[in-house]
Amino acid sequence: MAPRRSRQVAFQSSRPQQDPKPRSLWKLVKTGVKHLGENGRKKKGGKNSRYTGRYLYLNDVKLWEDFITVEDVESLWRDCEEIRDVFYEVLAPEDQGRCIWESPVSGGMLNEMCLERKWDSILDQLNLAFELCAKAEQKNSSPLYVKIADGANATHISPNAEEHAARKKPDYAGFFYGDDSQYLDTNITHNRIPGDAKVFQKISREMLPPNGKKFKPGKKNIEALKVLSQIHGYMDQHEARYGYIVNNEELVFFRRRDDGWGQLDISPAIRHDVDADASTGVLNSKYVLFYFHWKVARDTDSKVGWRLRSFGKDPNLPAVTVSPPPALDS
Repeated sequence: MAPRRSRQVAFQSSRPQQDPKPRSLWKLVKTGVKHLGENGRKKKGGKNSRYTGRYLYLNDVKLWEDFITVEDVESLWRDCEEIRDVFYEVLAPEDQGRCIWESPVSGGMLNEMCLERKWDSILDQLNLAFELCAKAEQKNSSPLYVKIADGANATHISPNAEEHAARKKPDYAGFFYGDDSQYLDTNITHNRIPGDAKVFQKISREMLPPNGKKFKPGKKNIEALKVLSQIHGYMDQHEARYGYIVNNEELVFFRRRDDGWGQLDISPAIRHDVDADASTGVLNSKYVLFYFHWKVARDTDSKVGWRLRSFGKDPNLPAVTVSPPPALDS
């Protein structure tokens, strides 16, 4: 009888579940993040740092019409036998202790540096998920996988990037990790999905084209122009098709199109503080980041994979400027 019960438990654990178990990977990535909101002294708006690279044209930023869904994300583990149980079952005690599960006790969220420090705990959760899934998939205790960390971990710059691109570094890198020896020379490591942190008061999805509520067609929209030109520059110099900005309340993803400099698709705002929900179609930031770094950052397909050539040295590009020119959105 004992062997029969053992087989039954194994069979049931591999079946799709309706709700995540406590202290499971699914619970970890499904649960919203509640501790990133700004507090302390409130300011009205604000300015982002001056951008000194090449600008794009705001009317080249289009809606990302076929952005991913909750179904796309959950199918990664539901339809994959190798990692299904890793997501559904309660984590081993030693793995439960490797990340923060609840909102930490900490100081005020006052500026971009505070956000970057708090965001690290979210990356710890995601990196734990990537590592455990890779161990199960590859059946190896030292697997190869993509992790997310500081942008200094992956500093390879395309030879076709714009001039002086190496002077600029994104806050975050999604990079292929083998072992710690690769940190001795980060110039050979590709940043497959660059990301940048911004304060919500200074930039939000509502301020961005083409359909943000606070975006003003025909106007300069200088803050939007600086932020979009910066993240696009990071994506281009790293030959990355995808990239993102994260602020205190939301994640916004971008996709470079393959028809030249500055051609960007922009996602909807993906909130941090909501639980992902298949019944309502609600995504959260951890679901989206897991999808792109587990699936897309390992995809080498020339049409949809992570890599797209740099257009930084192509002829007939917009000029490099020190401050936003007056008509870049026309």
